[in-house]
Amino acid sequence: MEKLIVFDVEGDFAAFRDPSITTNQTVYCIPSKSAVIGFIGGIIGLNRGHTCNDEIYCPEFVQLLEATRIGIRFNSTPRKITFFTNHRSLKKIGVKPFKMELLCKPNYTFFVETGDDFAKRLWDALKNRRYTYTPYLGHAYCLARISEPHLTNAKEVDPEKKVVSTVVLDEKSETFATEPAVSLHPDADNSRLVIERHLYHYVEKGEIKRIVLRHLIPIEGSKFEINKIQKERRFTKFVKIEGMSDEEAICLF
Repeated sequence: MEKLIVFDVEGDFAAFRDPSITTNQTVYCIPSKSAVIGFIGGIIGLNRGHTCNDEIYCPEFVQLLEATRIGIRFNSTPRKITFFTNHRSLKKIGVKPFKMELLCKPNYTFFVETGDDFAKRLWDALKNRRYTYTPYLGHAYCLARISEPHLTNAKEVDPEKKVVSTVVLDEKSETFATEPAVSLHPDADNSRLVIERHLYHYVEKGEIKRIVLRHLIPIEGSKFEINKIQKERRFTKFVKIEGMSDEEAICLF
């Protein structure tokens, strides 16, 4: 049996930017794994920037990323607002409009599996509501509200034919594979799914590597059955937690 830390996160707005788009601020429905690791790091007080000399990532952040798997349940409907701001043009006199998006009323459940030291620090911060840095969702003006923190036992299971309501990571890169590594089937007629491509960060031989992978996102309580999934998986594992039926599982990545 393993222990997971589970907690809900919501806010009025979220702004998890798509880094591949530079001409405007296009936002995702969910945070990437590295964004969640940064969220956790802010809660427990990991240092960054001027404290890490010339390194982009401080060693403790790399350790946290390597030691941690996360699961995300997207509990709300993806609804975005678009607005424009005027930016000064560097090429000519005047201003140019810049499109911005915000995700409205996001609500997530995070499932966290990590090393003992990080788990203790995170759990102490959550249960005592003592966060080193203010939690936010993508941008500092998108403040996050954290609720319902609890611990639960988890047991690894075979994901074949299991029903999931959490984000599922497709481990095959579309650049190199013609078929996806996982196939989902709606568990009900009203089940809905969003697919996003995120930059997935992982640690290999002490260095952070990156790859673009598909994230399959059931929305607002939707459930999907795993029809097919590759047997050998590098990043993901599936677990059953307390109170969950034998037919269900959570994807951790």
